[in-house]
Amino acid sequence: MQNSTWKLDPWTLLLWGGLVAAGLVGLYSITHGPAVEYLSASVQDNFARQFLWIGVSAVGIGGTLLLPVRVLRYAAYPAYVGTLILLVLSLLVGVEVHGTRAWLALGPLRLQVSELAKVGTVLAVAQLLSERHAQGTQDLSYALKAAGLIVTPAVLVILQNDLGTALVFFGLVPIMLFWSGLSLTVILLMVSPAIAGYLALLSIRAALVFAVLFTGVLWWRSGQRSIAAFAATFTGG
Repeated sequence: MQNSTWKLDPWTLLLWGGLVAAGLVGLYSITHGPAVEYLSASVQDNFARQFLWIGVSAVGIGGTLLLPVRVLRYAAYPAYVGTLILLVLSLLVGVEVHGTRAWLALGPLRLQVSELAKVGTVLAVAQLLSERHAQGTQDLSYALKAAGLIVTPAVLVILQNDLGTALVFFGLVPIMLFWSGLSLTVILLMVSPAIAGYLALLSIRAALVFAVLFTGVLWWRSGQRSIAAFAATFTGG
């Protein structure tokens, strides 16, 4: 990171605005359509709450852009530690929503601390990698440290029973390894166990789908007796 002020990227700002606008349009169509009378009050308020948080985010973005980059460099590690503390607090005293204990109640508002943890993690990893570039080193230790910075909040998020958000953290690992200066060969070797596990899960799912389809074909063509014979064959009956 440099110590100068920010250089605003118009394409990034445009993409952000497009994603926000698309989300608002989708929420408006859901909460203001003909089926709105069948929605709960909390769902009907989603558009207004989202609009409020977009305003808060816009103010936060504007305030961040006014800060010198060195301020974020100094705040990177404290922010990371602070978000880890919030993740632990959400596990201990957090509010459970749809089976996920990922929220802290702040009066009438609820804060999903894993979203703050994403920001804190990115800041900490960016600061670590900037230190590596400043020293001109390319050893594996920096990559492993950065991976540890990412995996730690991911594990806490998994304990919150929020696997979807945890996958976002794990998705940062290949990107971080690339920016850490490692060769593509080393990166592939490091992420190959995860790729192999994912492919194994896909093969299991494919086998289950094939079994269900094969059973359906038997039912359609030969009736219930064929299925009973098929089951007896594989159960020894």
